[in-house]
Amino acid sequence: MPGQKIVEVSGAVGERERVNNFFKIIGFSLSLILFYTLFAVYYVPDSHVDGLGRKGRKVLLPIEEIGAVAYGEEVFYGRGGCAQCHDSAGGRAPELTDVAVRASSRVTSPEYKGEATDAIGYLFESMVKPSAFVVDGYGTVIGKKVVSPMPDVSSGTIRLNKVELAATVAYLQSVAGIDVTVKVPVLTGGVGAQEKSGLKAAPVIEKTKE
Repeated sequence: MPGQKIVEVSGAVGERERVNNFFKIIGFSLSLILFYTLFAVYYVPDSHVDGLGRKGRKVLLPIEEIGAVAYGEEVFYGRGGCAQCHDSAGGRAPELTDVAVRASSRVTSPEYKGEATDAIGYLFESMVKPSAFVVDGYGTVIGKKVVSPMPDVSSGTIRLNKVELAATVAYLQSVAGIDVTVKVPVLTGGVGAQEKSGLKAAPVIEKTKE
């Protein structure tokens, strides 16, 4: 019947339109994904690059092979993400070249609100309780308090372990040109055995190069 044929033709056309629209949506979605993928690859800065374009390793070499200072440097420029803010320009966060030298005076500063009693303790505390001392111009005022925008790097998404924290202190002492005296915990069975073996305290003393 003519009426039935019209309905059938109309239904077929509608079905083709739905199929065409489906493929258009798929094509648009794939194009969008490709665009953002290429944008991320070519235009978004590497999260492991500091202000000078220096890259850190995403996979750390064993501390037993490269030493505490080199290991701390890899953490600083790599997994720890320190150089993303603490770069040579000092724009987003204080520049840290001589922080290991300045640490002693900060512990005795009236503005200091932490619990450390020496420079090494301050360096450790500055990574896990950054608001204990906030450098002028780098804090955020909340009520009557000035707090640091820096996160606790031993928790959250960064989650540096005791070895990585201590090695970072060793690196900061080294770049400041002073003797590396921090004791770095080592892991029984190697760094990869952290979760299984736990930490065993052991001194790792390195002298700075002349």
